[in-house]
Amino acid sequence: MREKLILNNKAKDTLFKIFTTSNKDSINDVLNCYVPHHSVIFYKKGKCSYIDICLDYQKYNFSKDIKTDKNDLSYRTWKDLEAFFRVKNFIYEMPDKKD
Repeated sequence: MREKLILNNKAKDTLFKIFTTSNKDSINDVLNCYVPHHSVIFYKKGKCSYIDICLDYQKYNFSKDIKTDKNDLSYRTWKDLEAFFRVKNFIYEMPDKKD
């Protein structure tokens, strides 16, 4: 682990909203590469859950206890995730920013 941050309630809410935004994209690119460099780790009632995120290839994986449609992240959601990590200064292995 290179960087870590305990999120305040506002940041937790923001991240939750990003992950629960429905996908309205008509095209979902599927890539076979997956090199996660960011993770979100949740601790609740003594239980640990995680989401590993690969912003380069827009893929993610999560612990079995997290219920979500794994292919349901839109282009906008990926951009919001990237922006969230940049605002928190988590830029290790971050893809070059595209303006």
